[in-house]
Amino acid sequence: MGDNSDKLTIIPDMISAWYNGATLVCPSRYMPGGKQHGGPPLKTFLSRTAGKLLKLLGFPTADATNNFKLYDGQWLRSQNIESDGGFEIALE
Repeated sequence: MGDNSDKLTIIPDMISAWYNGATLVCPSRYMPGGKQHGGPPLKTFLSRTAGKLLKLLGFPTADATNNFKLYDGQWLRSQNIESDGGFEIALE
């Protein structure tokens, strides 16, 4: 994100997870050790609730609305992505 809200020091850990076989690496603001700074309380509540509900429905991450992700390129090229931009691409 352009607001420097992501902890870039975890990128080596993300790459390590990918190197060890992960197809998708998505840090979560809502897991132990994760943090969310600022933002309106309603937005935080809705984001956290959406993440929990989507995870229960089988979504592969605990923080679906987080766009700070690492994808395996081969896997990503095999996906049919219909969105052409915007935050909805993270959910697709």
